[in-house]
Amino acid sequence: MASKELILVKLGGSVITVKDKPLSFNQEATDRISRALASIETPLALVHGGGSFGHYYASKHKLSKQVSKASPRGISETKAAMIDLHSMVLKSLQNAGLSPFTVSPVAFTEAANKNWLKRHLTSLIRHTLAPVTYGDVLQDPEGYRIISGDTLMFELARKLNPRAAFFAMSEDGIYSDSSLSGVPIKEVAVNSSELDNVIDTLKASAFDATGGIVFKIQEARRIAELGVDVYFVNGFRPEQLVKVLKGGAIRGTLIKGARV
Repeated sequence: MASKELILVKLGGSVITVKDKPLSFNQEATDRISRALASIETPLALVHGGGSFGHYYASKHKLSKQVSKASPRGISETKAAMIDLHSMVLKSLQNAGLSPFTVSPVAFTEAANKNWLKRHLTSLIRHTLAPVTYGDVLQDPEGYRIISGDTLMFELARKLNPRAAFFAMSEDGIYSDSSLSGVPIKEVAVNSSELDNVIDTLKASAFDATGGIVFKIQEARRIAELGVDVYFVNGFRPEQLVKVLKGGAIRGTLIKGARV
């Protein structure tokens, strides 16, 4: 099912958790966005970030996208924290009326499973289940590394060919500099020099375990290069996502999709 009706959504860790308070789930914000997603009655595939759960332990134990020899304790604590967070996200989605189905992040890394995974995902959607995956720690032949939820968004996009992809985050969109001043960029073409300039300017932004806003934009650009429109919206105002899907004006940033 390469569905032009399917919507792909990333629930940012800065929305579903209180990012500066370790292991703190933002129940109210998660419930609001879950209810908004349930209201659109559109097939969904979802990803969520780690926020103050996964990022807390990843930072503590020096885990990142780069393969490292992290301690067994650190790997275990990070994995356990993400499972705890994932369970709370699932419950919120269920309470809103959705039927989420966990897809293990490791399934996206096994080359032998590529064809199986696409069939699995499309079957779930056909049966009105919403695939949900999340950023996590993965084993590598040389050690362990983080797979970002942003990367998983790209992996889902290229398998499912969605109508649109949304990154729900704690800001109103992408700003042209790291001060978050002024108004966010409303629309930018995927291969424009303007987007290049934004990425270059933001490379000095604060680091997090999965690379921060620059990496998020780079992965969003890869999705847009598949021909998928990518929106950055404020997850604390989930009605904006619903409004866009109903043809309303965006309060956020659109990276206009164009197949390359």
